[in-house]
Amino acid sequence: MEAIKSRLIHRVAINANKTFKAVHSSKILPPIGVSVRGDIIGIPNPISNLRPITFHIPPDETYVERKFRLKKEQVHNWHEEFWKHHNIRFMLERKEYVESMKEKKADFGPLTPEEISVFYKAFLDKYWMTHMWYNIEWYKHNLNLLALALKVELDRFRRKLFSHE
Repeated sequence: MEAIKSRLIHRVAINANKTFKAVHSSKILPPIGVSVRGDIIGIPNPISNLRPITFHIPPDETYVERKFRLKKEQVHNWHEEFWKHHNIRFMLERKEYVESMKEKKADFGPLTPEEISVFYKAFLDKYWMTHMWYNIEWYKHNLNLLALALKVELDRFRRKLFSHE
C-alpha cells in the first residue's frame, strides 16, 4: 500500500510540475521595454501556493550583495520544495479521507465542517514533527539572511562613507 501511495504522490507531483511549468516560467520576465529596479514576483504556484520571485541583480552588485541574493534564492527554493511536497501529501490524504467517509455515510452529500475537521487535526498531528523541523530550519535561514542583510547594509554604509574622500 505504501509503495502504491508513494508512486501516486510521485506521479501527481510530476504531472502538477509539468502543468505549472507549462503555464509558468522559472524566471519571470518584465514586459518588453520596461526597466525594472526591483524583484519581480509572479502568480502563485497552484501546488505550493508560493509566488515565484526573480530577484533583481543590480549592475554594480558587490560580492556581499550577490551572496545575500543567492541565499535569498536558495531559501525561497527551499520553501517552494517543502510546501509543494507538503501540499501534495495533504491533497492526496484529504482525498482518501473524503472518499472513505463517503463510503461510510448513508447520504452522499458533502462532508460537514465537523467531519472534515477530524481529518485536519489528524493530518496536523501526523506531521507535527515535520512542521517543527520546518520552523526550526526556517528560523536558522532567517537568522542567516538577517546576518547577510546586516553585512550588505554595513558594506553600503562603508562605501557611501568613503566614496566622498
